[in-house]
Amino acid sequence: MSAILRATGIHARHPTSEHDALRDLTLGVERGEILALVGPNGSGKSTTLAVLANTLRPRRGTVHLDGTDVRRIGRKAFALRVARLAQHPVCPEGLTVEQLAFCGRHPHRRPFGGPAPRDREVVRAALDAVDALALREREVQTLSGGERRRAWIAMALSQESEILLLDEPTAALDLRHRHELLALLLRLRRSEGRTLVVVLHDLEDAAAIADRVAVLQAGRLYDIGAPADCLTARMLRDVFGVVADVHRHDGRTTVTVHSPVGATHSPVGATTTSMKGASTNAIARMA
Repeated sequence: MSAILRATGIHARHPTSEHDALRDLTLGVERGEILALVGPNGSGKSTTLAVLANTLRPRRGTVHLDGTDVRRIGRKAFALRVARLAQHPVCPEGLTVEQLAFCGRHPHRRPFGGPAPRDREVVRAALDAVDALALREREVQTLSGGERRRAWIAMALSQESEILLLDEPTAALDLRHRHELLALLLRLRRSEGRTLVVVLHDLEDAAAIADRVAVLQAGRLYDIGAPADCLTARMLRDVFGVVADVHRHDGRTTVTVHSPVGATHSPVGATTTSMKGASTNAIARMA
């Protein structure tokens, strides 16, 4: 594999901040892989995604798409290759789910042209992929959090870009739709050769679908590599500040948290963030 998207020496901050959210970050995304970005709140995961998506220009450093500086690529040309689902996207009032999904077709449409048969075909398939066909006539603002998330994912899928940048795509999803979405991401990589960068809070979800994991800490890259190499008890202590065990058995990763680092005991006892039966093997079979 070769890096299709690469960030080098990135220092980046948000417009309203006086401090860098990313500090000297270098990160390569390999062609045809699922790369999961993990780390505690405020570690720079969403900022990294925004920089890779060329929606946040770094203060220092460069981002290259197939060797070309993204600052030299036009907006439409970039959108044809890279789609991003933000953490908190904003939808215009009154827009239906189907209309939102059609927004993903804008890079493919000619100026002043209406939807082509191909556009309708792609949108329908995207809505079906996230179980949102029955919601297509509903206004987005009337949906539950999970339904709204599925509508936004359909819009990203409708863009048909070879690279998908997804910020917490499983947020607010119920158990069934979370499981189906993880399987869908695997299918996109395996069957269509898509490249995906996915921000995930659940480390077990990351272990289930990712080829590699990038662990972020305070705006810097702590580690990157295969989930089995990066998701360790030492990393959980260093980055997340918890004493925990990581168990791997039959294609399933389970993280058991015992206590915060330095605590003499855990007031609620040991907790586990298991995949509630959704093992890696089970997701792979669905994919």
